[in-house]
Amino acid sequence: MSATMADPPTSRVVLAIPTVELVTMRCDEFDSDPSTRLGEDALGQLWAHFPRNTEAAHVLLKVLALNSRYSAQVRDIDIETLARHIAGLSIDPQLAEGSASTVHLITHCGNLRHYFSFATKYCSWHNPDAYPIYDRNVDACLWSYKKENSFAKFQHQDLWDYARLRDVVTEFRTFFKLDSFNFKAIDKFLWSQGDSLLRAIEAIKGHGQPVDETLFVWEHINEGDSSIWRQTVRKPL
Repeated sequence: MSATMADPPTSRVVLAIPTVELVTMRCDEFDSDPSTRLGEDALGQLWAHFPRNTEAAHVLLKVLALNSRYSAQVRDIDIETLARHIAGLSIDPQLAEGSASTVHLITHCGNLRHYFSFATKYCSWHNPDAYPIYDRNVDACLWSYKKENSFAKFQHQDLWDYARLRDVVTEFRTFFKLDSFNFKAIDKFLWSQGDSLLRAIEAIKGHGQPVDETLFVWEHINEGDSSIWRQTVRKPL
């Protein structure tokens, strides 16, 4: 595979087909990564110590930590307002039930920006079996698999509606026979795969070679007028 490539008429990046083995590998990679492990452990302990959402000070600690750890892009000026908003919602029963409306309630806070991604992550940490997360990586990954495998019928903007997003992730899990994984595990897979996808796209735009990772290689395939970069699982030595 050459270090550079010319501009093709069309170019696609194709992710590896999800399998139980691949999702397990991605989750193990995520869990053992020093750059993610400590932060995940810290959030887990914080949520265990402050599981409720009625005291604004406790909620503030969780909002601060989650925003910093996940780069959820809540502006500093909005942090306290958002924490007070969450504390005033009385959402603990809805979180326990896994109600999709809870994401909407957190997202819509007066005149603040709609922090949709943050709201999905906040709910997920309270009930990971009921709330898949949304962010840039997850969006890119789901849309890519939709185009390649048609695992569900949805428009791109549907991913910004939480009830529909959860349906799409559920259909993704069912279509690829991944029902043994909870949403938390699927989140790790989609986030990691989305990160690989976006890195590969940026490399292609820069006319560079997609970076090989520990678990994967990128194969360059010419099919007619298409230039395809296909992600494949690295074979054991």
